[in-house]
Amino acid sequence: MSLTPQVPLAALFVAALINLTLLRAEDASKPSEALTFPLSQRAKELIPEVQQKVMKKVEEQFGTPSHPIVPEGIPVEKTVVLKGQTVYSLHCARCHGEAGTGAGPEAKALQPQPRDFRRGVFKWKSTSIAQRPLRHDLRETIRLGVPDTAMPGFPKFSEADAKSVVEYVRWLSMAGEFQVRLVDEFYSDFSIAMLKNEIREGKKEKEVIANAIKVIVEILPEVSTDSLKRISDDWKSAELETSILRPKSALASTSDAAVQRGRELFTSLKVRCNLCHGETGKGDGIVTRDFWPIPGDSLNRKYAEPGLHNVWGQVNQPWDLAKGKMRGGDSPEDLFRRIAAGISGTQMPGFGGSFLTEAEIWDVVSYVQSLPSEKPKTKSIRQPPPQGATAK
Repeated sequence: MSLTPQVPLAALFVAALINLTLLRAEDASKPSEALTFPLSQRAKELIPEVQQKVMKKVEEQFGTPSHPIVPEGIPVEKTVVLKGQTVYSLHCARCHGEAGTGAGPEAKALQPQPRDFRRGVFKWKSTSIAQRPLRHDLRETIRLGVPDTAMPGFPKFSEADAKSVVEYVRWLSMAGEFQVRLVDEFYSDFSIAMLKNEIREGKKEKEVIANAIKVIVEILPEVSTDSLKRISDDWKSAELETSILRPKSALASTSDAAVQRGRELFTSLKVRCNLCHGETGKGDGIVTRDFWPIPGDSLNRKYAEPGLHNVWGQVNQPWDLAKGKMRGGDSPEDLFRRIAAGISGTQMPGFGGSFLTEAEIWDVVSYVQSLPSEKPKTKSIRQPPPQGATAK
């Protein structure tokens, strides 16, 4: 007969659970290992020695996602970036990734994919299609979320938390842009494909690499300074009042006549919205069935899936306007901006300026608002940008 006391199974389970909780608490108290910025796909195609020089410069200027540095002249509020990193890591990194690549641990299961911030491209904003967003625009997206996606709203964020995470996202985007600019600068001369061509032509690999390193060392400081200035100028100019798209007039009418004028424009040769959005606005236009060429592909390949794609290479079919719920905001002014300026990162162009007058854009807005058979129970109303925005 054993003298060992018999411990109930439930007690063993509770003890194990307590131990696991203590271990997790202990792990959480340890300083986390410093994260680094990952290489983009294009960066991976550089000669490894050039990759190292580029990424070292990125880390010199911007630090790491867990230990951010704000380079001199970059329009990010240094005092709140560290707090923003904490808020971001807790609420955003699971989907967007710690480095803002859009590849967090939950990203693969999501459709559409979380935004990759590294290009500086944001869809829902008050500025023109080529410009960066306002701080206000990012704040509104965080507050409201994006309907029909996995991006929730965070309306209960304190003002301090919201401000800090906006600054951190802007910083991630600028760091990503910096890598992109450096890689683009050196890609044509220092890619692995170029190295292979040089070797085929009879040059020695060691000599080619040595020459590449010599050139990089000589020009990298100047390229870095120029890239930082361009990034700074782009983000600063976005905050100027002159960069904000504000309708000069308001929606004058949603009458049957206005809706009919909008319908005629929607299907006209002048605008041809129906090619993408379909004859009744359901997002089933003829372009959604074609296999489109991949932009910039040296082999002239086409995407594996039919339909339109965004700049991140993801399928991005035209929106079903009959849903009545718009991802970029449901107010007439939000729709006006989408039609006038287009949507950055997508194949939705802008029709402002010489294409359509303001009155014509408002007629299209009236038509789009008439499409849903049922009005949505709730609306996503983005607050308009404050008057007199200025660069910081």
